[in-house]
Amino acid sequence: MPCDEIVGDLESVNEAGSKFNAGLLQIVIEAFIHPAHLDKVAEYVEQGKAGGAQLLVGGSKFSDAGALYPPTIFTDVIPQTAIAWDEIFGPVLTTFLFRTAEEAIRNANDAPYGRSACVWSMNLSTAFQAIRRIKAGRSWINGMGGGAPQLAIGGHRRSGVGRELGKHGFSEYSELKSTHASLSALPG
Repeated sequence: MPCDEIVGDLESVNEAGSKFNAGLLQIVIEAFIHPAHLDKVAEYVEQGKAGGAQLLVGGSKFSDAGALYPPTIFTDVIPQTAIAWDEIFGPVLTTFLFRTAEEAIRNANDAPYGRSACVWSMNLSTAFQAIRRIKAGRSWINGMGGGAPQLAIGGHRRSGVGRELGKHGFSEYSELKSTHASLSALPG
């Protein structure tokens, strides 16, 4: 699904408690666990507005919905800005255009975080080539969300250390020890 289709569909999701479905992409809007987190997301949105990104939808707290924030979409985002690079952990979608796959991969890998990546393409060969080169802990092609318990998750760069799930996640809870014994030095 091309970016403009996703953005167009997401424009209609602007009510608290809404659910959005488009193929494999499913989003449910739920409350933040703490008002401070809501305020942090609102700060990022204000930075985006001040930084020249074009606000397409959302962009301000619900007036009477408690700790809910509406889906917010920015277009024309400059890749090196906080709303593009930081892990906001809120319903904020930032989009920016690129001319070549090389430029898109460079933008993704230049970011200080690498928790996840999504590549959308009509050409699966191109998509797999791109996703192999993007440094992210979890990735999807032409979809988002889901997975299996056998598949490890975890970030790259400043997105965290270690892995969860799968055999790699189990290793995080294991303490390995190697012992070498010299048999030639046995007494007797």
